Amino acid sequence: MAQKNQVETLAKKIFSLLAIPVDLTVAKQNEGWLISVKMENPALLIGFHGETLTGLQLVLSLMVYRQLGEWVRLTVDVDGYLQRRREILEKMALTAAQRVRFSQKPYSLPPMNARERRIIHLILADAPDVQTESQGEEPQRGVVVQLK
Repeated sequence: MAQKNQVETLAKKIFSLLAIPVDLTVAKQNEGWLISVKMENPALLIGFHGETLTGLQLVLSLMVYRQLGEWVRLTVDVDGYLQRRREILEKMALTAAQRVRFSQKPYSLPPMNARERRIIHLILADAPDVQTESQGEEPQRGVVVQLK
């Protein structure tokens, strides 16, 4: 429980330093911690396609590492954004797979961060007739869906 308290203390500290009033909870999630944030204007922390949220998560992870001396998996979610984004990515992946099946040509999805690319790969991993491949260089790296 000491680790949970340290994560929560650091999360509260970062929001305090940013002068952003939030309600947050920290809960165990797989091998790490889920920091759920509720606030008046969630777009402020989410940013374009979660870019600000990803940056915040990285900074918080570095702060936790510096204090604990070990890497701890942290996920920061603002007002359920991660679940909503996952649903959008799932629809995007299934639509891309249908397009590939119909046109018989590869289809490139827009650039996305590593977490989002991983979600696309996992959603289409069991598809019998299509496969996925990440292509490009950061930050323009995206997923291409193609026939097997």
